[in-house]
Amino acid sequence: MKADFDPANVLGCDLEQAQWLMRGHVVTPGEVEAVALACYRWRVHQRDPNSYWVTVGQAAAILGVSRDELRMMLAERRLPFATHRSGVRLMRRQQIQEVANRRATSSRDPHISDLVGGVRRPRYARPR
Repeated sequence: MKADFDPANVLGCDLEQAQWLMRGHVVTPGEVEAVALACYRWRVHQRDPNSYWVTVGQAAAILGVSRDELRMMLAERRLPFATHRSGVRLMRRQQIQEVANRRATSSRDPHISDLVGGVRRPRYARPR
């Protein structure tokens, strides 16, 4: 991870609360993320442009895709995610933003799945 890793941001709380949650120990980013998946208050951060984690709706907005398309990408494991104890899928904002930036700076207009490692499938109309 980056040298400026901020456990309080990952946990969605202030420094004092982060120290309490981590019991004052020096911890790895993975350990902090594991605690966050149990205690992160994701609803509080849904409109926070600097949150570490993003929900399906936030990630879809960042990537410029529908929520359904993003859910399909998650189901097919084309984007990394973690599952909060409540069942909500959370993604790291930085990773989603990197995919969005690659898409924006590409010289062609690729399909999102070209940028996240998925195989682009032909688009067919859904049978009714």
